[in-house]
Amino acid sequence: MNKPCVSAPGFVATTRVGQLLRRYAQFCLVGGSGVLVDMGVPHLLASGAGLGWNLSLSKTLAAEIALINNSWLSQRFGWRGTGRCA
Repeated sequence: MNKPCVSAPGFVATTRVGQLLRRYAQFCLVGGSGVLVDMGVPHLLASGAGLGWNLSLSKTLAAEIALINNSWLSQRFGWRGTGRCA
């Protein structure tokens, strides 16, 4: 008999569909955070109230920060628990 996989504290995904829906939601949240970072960083860096940097430089830096953010969050949350259940 297979034991259910525990993917987060207090949550047991007992079906494959439940596991897939949870993983899909995690990836959506990671992607949404990347959009917020990619849009928010240029606003903070290039706006008059912010640092007043060049817009092109701000957008380039924002893309790099968003890539790092998404990569880290995907590794931390999106792909967590994909190994063999113990």
